[in-house]
Amino acid sequence: MKHLTKPIRAIHFMFLALLLALASPVASEDKATGGGAVLLLDLTASERKSRGRLDACELTYLLAYEDYIYRNGAVTFLRGSMNFAGFVNEPEKGPAFLFKVTAFDLVDETHKLAPLDYAYLSSQGLSYAGKEFAIGAADDGGLVVGYEAFSNFSLSFLEPLSLNITRQGGSSDVAIPVNFMMHDPGIGTQYAICMGKLLDMLKEKLN
Repeated sequence: MKHLTKPIRAIHFMFLALLLALASPVASEDKATGGGAVLLLDLTASERKSRGRLDACELTYLLAYEDYIYRNGAVTFLRGSMNFAGFVNEPEKGPAFLFKVTAFDLVDETHKLAPLDYAYLSSQGLSYAGKEFAIGAADDGGLVVGYEAFSNFSLSFLEPLSLNITRQGGSSDVAIPVNFMMHDPGIGTQYAICMGKLLDMLKEKLN
């Protein structure tokens, strides 16, 4: 919950202020399903290790969007990560893309977990719905979705993406667009460097 320990009132006002500050043609293109504005509030890149060896490259994110599909434009937060996992110490496992997402609704200046039935990624006109090898519960109440890297080599976290979620009991998917490179090219570069190192390690694993 560390990203949501800031006062919710402050985040709410920051969200509204940024909506006004970013009212430009570029910003207006980043709309969730139903027309709600999307703001990426936090993004970090990190290396994950297993037994002292580089094992994964991870982007962690926090974003907010206006939900006009289920909440009449009220703010919902998505928190999670994009992970390229090599499983370098597990010979029987191939590399995978892991997508973690947890939703929280802003209700009366507090946040409330919004359970999800399903989540998937889409990018460059291609949907990865149904291409996952596993979907499981995350430790914070969200979902973790896994895609085999070799079967989905076109997936890249550095390209414009849509995070697609289906609320528990809902029937409509909500697509929330993100572009991590546009938000912070420096973080994108960190992630790309990590990917290069991990791919070199995977070559050794596969030989």
